[in-house]
Amino acid sequence: MRSVLRAGDVRHCVADVTQITTALGFRPRTALQEGMTRLVGWIKNQRPYDGAREADAALRDRGLVK
Repeated sequence: MRSVLRAGDVRHCVADVTQITTALGFRPRTALQEGMTRLVGWIKNQRPYDGAREADAALRDRGLVK
C-alpha cells in the first residue's frame, strides 16, 4: 500500500535544542539512546485506563451531550 501525503502532513521531524540552549542555557543530561531505552521501559510498564464513562458523565453534567 502506498502512502499519500496530504496538505499539513509532517514529513520530517528533527530534535534540535539549539534555540532553547541559546535562550535558556538548556543542556540535555541524558543521551538520546539512553533516554529512548528508559522511555520504552516506562511504556512497557504502563497500563491502559479507560476514562470514557467519566468523560461521558462530565459532558452530560455540563449539558454538552444528551
